[in-house]
Amino acid sequence: MKIRIELDENLIEDEVLIRCKSLDENVRKIQEAVSQVLTGKQQLICYKEDTEYYLSLDEILFFETEAKEVWVHTTDKMYQTRYKLYDLEERVALVDKLMQDGKI
Repeated sequence: MKIRIELDENLIEDEVLIRCKSLDENVRKIQEAVSQVLTGKQQLICYKEDTEYYLSLDEILFFETEAKEVWVHTTDKMYQTRYKLYDLEERVALVDKLMQDGKI
């Protein structure tokens, strides 16, 4: 994987473009990391039918597992995620730690 930064003084707004052969786990992690930097909030990639959604942790009420699938519940919707439950536990624990330390 290559990382390249191009400077263009004529740009009105910064743009991040990811070119990839396939949307694998590494590319998804890069996409998520960039999104978190831009929004200042940790987000999870979730799915509803064929659409991809980015939900911030403060929108999520709870996680549920059913038949090897992990479901994400908000106040009015239910989404599926490709994260494993232990991955989600680590992410939420990290956010809690940062909140306790006053970093977010």
